Amino acid sequence: MGWNEIIFGGLIVIGLGAFFFFGRFRAGKTQRDRSDKIRWWRKS
Repeated sequence: MGWNEIIFGGLIVIGLGAFFFFGRFRAGKTQRDRSDKIRWWRKS
C-alpha cells in the first residue's frame, strides 16, 4: 500500500466520521418552524 492510499483513505475515513457525527444533530425548533423559509416542494 502506497502513501496515496494511506493519505486519501484516511481523508475519506475522517470525512465520513465527521459526516455521521454531525448528522446526529438537528436544527432547533425556531430554525425549523420559520414562516419565511424556502419552499423546496411545489404545491399546486
